[in-house]
Amino acid sequence: MRDLFKTLERLRTETVMEYCEEFNGIKSVLEHCNKHVKPFNKVYFRGGNEAFINELVRRLQDYLAEAGLVDKESKKPLPDKSHILRKILMFLMFNTDATYKFDLRSDQNIVHVLEICPLLPKFMLVTLVWELNLDQYFNEMLSYSPCWFSFQYFEPATDSLKYIDDAFEVLAKVEQLLKAIFITITRSELRVMDNVDKKIIYNKLYDYAMNLLRLFYTPDAEKFANFSKKKMYKYSGFALKHLLEMVLYAFDVYENSDVANPPENWPEYDICSQPCKKLNGNASSSEGSELKEQQMKIITALLNALQNNVLLVKIDIFIYWVEIDLNEKQTLQEVVGEMAYRVGERMVQNKVFGHDVQQQLKVIEIRPRTLEETIRESRIGDILNALDDQSLEYRVRRAWFNELINRTVVALGNDECLLAIKQNIKLMNVEHCKQIMDFIKLEIIRNHNEDLNDSDIDTKPNVENMDIDPEDYEEYYELILLAMENFSVDFILDVLNYQCKLFGYEPTLFARSDITHRSTEFFNKCDAETSEFDMQQFLLLTFEQPQLVWQNFFECACHSLQHISNYCKAVKRCRPLSNNYFRPQLMAAFNDLSCLEQRYFPALLCEIYFSLYYPDNKTEFLKQIIHKQVNQFLDNQQFTYLLPLVKCLNLINSYGESQSSKPLNFGEITAPVLLMAAQIMDKARWDLITYTDVRDEIVRECIQFIQKTSKKFLPNATEKDRKWITKVIKDSYKPLTQYYFQKYSMTPDQIPIEFDRFLIRLDIEDKSEAEMFLIINYVRCTMKETEWLARSERLLPHISDVMIILSGVVNETENPNSINNYRHCLSNYANIVQRFLLPQIEDDNKAIEKLEIKVLKIISSAPEQIYEETFMSFESLLLDIIRKCGRPLEENISKNIQKYVDTMKDCSAKQIFTDKLKALVTEMS
Repeated sequence: MRDLFKTLERLRTETVMEYCEEFNGIKSVLEHCNKHVKPFNKVYFRGGNEAFINELVRRLQDYLAEAGLVDKESKKPLPDKSHILRKILMFLMFNTDATYKFDLRSDQNIVHVLEICPLLPKFMLVTLVWELNLDQYFNEMLSYSPCWFSFQYFEPATDSLKYIDDAFEVLAKVEQLLKAIFITITRSELRVMDNVDKKIIYNKLYDYAMNLLRLFYTPDAEKFANFSKKKMYKYSGFALKHLLEMVLYAFDVYENSDVANPPENWPEYDICSQPCKKLNGNASSSEGSELKEQQMKIITALLNALQNNVLLVKIDIFIYWVEIDLNEKQTLQEVVGEMAYRVGERMVQNKVFGHDVQQQLKVIEIRPRTLEETIRESRIGDILNALDDQSLEYRVRRAWFNELINRTVVALGNDECLLAIKQNIKLMNVEHCKQIMDFIKLEIIRNHNEDLNDSDIDTKPNVENMDIDPEDYEEYYELILLAMENFSVDFILDVLNYQCKLFGYEPTLFARSDITHRSTEFFNKCDAETSEFDMQQFLLLTFEQPQLVWQNFFECACHSLQHISNYCKAVKRCRPLSNNYFRPQLMAAFNDLSCLEQRYFPALLCEIYFSLYYPDNKTEFLKQIIHKQVNQFLDNQQFTYLLPLVKCLNLINSYGESQSSKPLNFGEITAPVLLMAAQIMDKARWDLITYTDVRDEIVRECIQFIQKTSKKFLPNATEKDRKWITKVIKDSYKPLTQYYFQKYSMTPDQIPIEFDRFLIRLDIEDKSEAEMFLIINYVRCTMKETEWLARSERLLPHISDVMIILSGVVNETENPNSINNYRHCLSNYANIVQRFLLPQIEDDNKAIEKLEIKVLKIISSAPEQIYEETFMSFESLLLDIIRKCGRPLEENISKNIQKYVDTMKDCSAKQIFTDKLKALVTEMS
């Protein structure tokens, strides 16, 4: 276990130059050649060492091929082995005879591979780089390693080029070395360096650059002796091509130093990074200007070399370049001419690059075809090839993609094109989606007209009324759906609006067969408290079948608080598109009782009011929606439909009550809303034969609304509002309604009239008057209102007798509503007994006995349909009354009660009560 931990620790601390198996292989080859072929310290530059170097190269190539790092035939590096080949190059460099400004042994990342092999002379290292095809990694090292490390390798590299036979290969190597010099100079500002050292390095690098540029206009006569005239023409063209590429690259780096950064993180080249790391903010303006000056020296030298070469170009040379193909599409003349044009343009754009060569370049300039021109003249095959080329800039690929979509008929009618669109779906934008929908509509109309006789062709067919099979267009609308997965909400809404413009607001053309299931699944997932509403996914569903999805959303909002908030946010976010679904669905819901009876429908209306109408359009909501529906329901006596609207008013009224300053949520239209509530309460108020539980609940909700609203509104109400409300209430509504608006006609110091005295302004002189008043009004009151009646000393003694009288009236009416009303009255009476009658007679056994008998008489007189039900509901109250008697319970009281019970009609409830009564009597005796 301990060894395992040690191994893991070593792996954790492994560095980029960690010793590896390949180092051993390279080391063994070097040691063998140094010992058995020729010692490295005896090898001199151009000293007749070709045979020895060839042997060393052969052995190293064989080893690299055997290790699977290079191709066995071409000996070229394998791309997927680049990270190992970089390490091998640095391993060779750490084992040369070069000396450095800094002590490399201070770098713990490389000390273990430093000088562990026979040391290679620098010229031999460069030769090995060329022969082993390690140019790419060598140029990376020259570019991105510290300049104090890399600069001394430019001289042997430059010298070695004189002895490479292939003049075209030399040109390519010169370009890479010059770019490396420019990058090295540019990146020198990233490290702390002594100013003297920096100037020395700058001067040497400039000298190396000049030596490299001399190769362009002082060619080796011996090397070119065997060149034909046409080959010399070709050479001059390639020399210009490489020079122009270097100039353009230097322009790019000068204007943006980030271009000189490595495209990837290559830590192999980060040598002695800790002592050489530059601190943020150390760069001074003088250092920046010094760098720019050094860069311009190189650029000027490049432009001078370019000028020298341009002056050598004659018309016959330029014409000959058209015969040299660089690739399938471009000739040497086209490439050189276009680069010359770009160099000239850059010099115009940035005056810093001004040079006489600008005028001379015009001789060979060829304005490159713009991307738009190239694309416009391309064939479909060219477009598909361009889209397959992942190396193209996003802007360029996007332009090719636009062209493909613009050729809609071809693109959407070809499987290969459809596949290309799908593979590049992230390039699709809103306009492309619109183009595809235009194509679908045209196809539908074309197919429709083909199915008709020529004489019957409709010049303006209505797509919304056609019988269309969605499967015919499935592959097209799937492209739109895939594209919209990458769109923002605003872009998706743009597509949806266009869809509605073309196909109406209830299209089903784009719906997949399982849309209903997926819609339900989506809303079920969103119902979870921890789940956030995915607006993008919702809109993608609406694209398939908007009417269905919006309807499902509305129905979900009717029975889920979580959905209510999401629904209102979605409607608000998707306006004006959502108005085509939200308003019709809301108005349809008022005629759908199953929807109105949903638990959270009033809460949904309240949230709609505050989220979608308040404050600017609150009048529209209350007048055009709520008031209009209220009038309709009242006219049709649809009180079940009306109840959710009244509950909604109470929710609106209570909204924001937790705030320190209670808002007046109806604002300037509070007075009309109060009168609407009064109208509802007045018309919902019942009599003996019109009572329903719903009407009772409506009246109670209206009372709550009027009381709470008046409490906030009265202190702010204008005199005009007060007089108007008072007049309408007095002229139009019953006293039971008027009672709740007394204060609107009173001064703040006046006390409102009590409930019973408000209803009967005259004194009650005898029992019959009291009973008549109660018979008329008791059946119309809510429980709270019957409590107010019971507080009256002139009415309370008569309520029990009135209950017996009412039972007879109910029996005569034979109306089911009157039975329900009597149940309601019994419930209110039980409440009065508990709250008002019992507290008055506590410990008065005779009075308690009398009350018990009175309640039993009321039960006995109950209509036959509810006799047993009444007995059962009053059982607990009857026992509670007896418990008020003092202990021990007087025997004659229990006998009198039992005697009366025995006279009552038999039922199971009577037997249960009798048994409980006997048990209670025994307990209290």
